[in-house]
Amino acid sequence: MSRPNPAPERAFCRLARAHRQSGQSTIAYVIICAALATALLVPLPPNNLTAAQQLAQAVRSYYADLTFFLSLP
Repeated sequence: MSRPNPAPERAFCRLARAHRQSGQSTIAYVIICAALATALLVPLPPNNLTAAQQLAQAVRSYYADLTFFLSLP
């Protein structure tokens, strides 16, 4: 009697393992994104502004300085 070909089983195992690894990296990505979003939205002690608000103020200030510089003769 001949033995069945084990190659399809090995291929299935590799595919299942790759799927599990893909799921694990998706979970890690979601956790990291949630942590970054939380860090951007938590008020910081010196002036009780969030990091996103401070970034927006910095961009506004830079743009105001840039437009002033461009308006000079």
